[in-house]
Amino acid sequence: MIDRTLKKFVTEKLPEFIRTKRWFGDLASYDLQFSLYDYASFQIENNESVYLIIVNAKASTKDLYYFIPIIVRDGLVIREMESSPLSGLFVIAHLAAIKSLATAGGATIEFHGAFIQKDLLDLKNLKVLPESTNHNFYFNAEGRHLTCKILKRLNHVQGGDCFNYWDRALHDTTLATLAYNNRTRGEKFRLIEIREFFTGDSLDVVLRKSIRQIFSSIVTGDEKKVNIANIVSNAIDESLGALLVKIGDDLRRYHTLLNSKNNNFANFDFISSDLEKIKWLSALINKDKQFDKYHKIIANALSELISFYKYVDKNKEKLIPSATDAHNDLHMSHIIIGEDQRVAFIDPQIFDSDGIRPQSTLVDLVSIKRSIEYFSYSELQDVVAKMIPPWADKDEIIMLLLNDMDFSSSSKKLQNLILATSLWMEKVESLISNSYGKENLRIFEMICYYSRLLKELEYNYSYNGRGQFKYVDISYLLKNIPTSTQLDSKGE
Repeated sequence: MIDRTLKKFVTEKLPEFIRTKRWFGDLASYDLQFSLYDYASFQIENNESVYLIIVNAKASTKDLYYFIPIIVRDGLVIREMESSPLSGLFVIAHLAAIKSLATAGGATIEFHGAFIQKDLLDLKNLKVLPESTNHNFYFNAEGRHLTCKILKRLNHVQGGDCFNYWDRALHDTTLATLAYNNRTRGEKFRLIEIREFFTGDSLDVVLRKSIRQIFSSIVTGDEKKVNIANIVSNAIDESLGALLVKIGDDLRRYHTLLNSKNNNFANFDFISSDLEKIKWLSALINKDKQFDKYHKIIANALSELISFYKYVDKNKEKLIPSATDAHNDLHMSHIIIGEDQRVAFIDPQIFDSDGIRPQSTLVDLVSIKRSIEYFSYSELQDVVAKMIPPWADKDEIIMLLLNDMDFSSSSKKLQNLILATSLWMEKVESLISNSYGKENLRIFEMICYYSRLLKELEYNYSYNGRGQFKYVDISYLLKNIPTSTQLDSKGE
């Protein structure tokens, strides 16, 4: 009876539910078929149980697994448990008492760690840390900073110890894990983890003071006497410059540690996948009323991008280096700055969100660049909104100014604001990347950048309520698109 109930939930209710979630957004263009893969349960009240279900989602080029804890009452699915630290803590606490739970498919769900159930249920002063951390799954317990995270999209752990495999080159410590282990099939998934980490500010908090100093100087200064280069140099002082250099140095060391075992990763075919994304996005953008006036220019940009991808595909033996391991989701909020400019890269993913090995360590530098673009755009929105008429669209204005398009109402201060922001971004990025000392792989770095941008644009078109983020992606797609002339001039 319960098998039939769960299977019906997975095939009929779950797809609709999953497609509304942020963590699913970048897969919306795939026609995935969902099926119940395995499950286990434990009782919490007389008529109520928690079911830990593993779901398989398949398409022609995808074979993915998801972990969804649900509440079942009197044989009926009541709801999916929230992806909060408290939900994860609740589940892992119950498993800490019994250590292992058999699944219907002959596997086990196992607790590993030094905690006992009482430790987990009786944590004192449980609270979400201040918003400045930019990670709502962090909490403080008895003066310790912990994260308890439900890992929704699962990845096979290949070889080695399932429970230590991810703990590489990090400045945090795994305290407990809940893992799915099917010894017969040789399958291992991590489901929930509790980590302890050192405190500090994320990089976006550190950079906010610098960029707002620039904005203040331009908004309050004489637009005829403004010296943009000096304003930007003053905002990136010696201390901030040294920190950005250190981030580049530490990231290089981090990558060296990740790849110290000389793992041989096979290159994967991201080109055909990205070309499918462009086709899918082109149809959606062409119907998007937000960009009615710009459909032609966006279509031309996407056409140039297709030509670029075909050029890379034709010359991939020469242009694409051997694959290497990376963090692969390195937002500014994942870079934590502690005392004495100590740097940590947190929340690493061995695989990217499609369950595939990263293509190159360059992906992390590209991710930082994209994160800085999002951050700068967000900061611009606030100040631009105060400088334009209430009827004007700040997102459209920023897009036009970033791409040197005609905007008759733009003031000199608005133009200076965009110029200063672009120069500031360029200097921040170059301090990190020059310190990192990357190889001269300009074409491949470009393809990594576009691949990341397409993935985020796909996500923003598949997840409701992200209109402003579409503007960020479209703005920088137009700004950074390669032309045939540029491509011919870039020798490798």
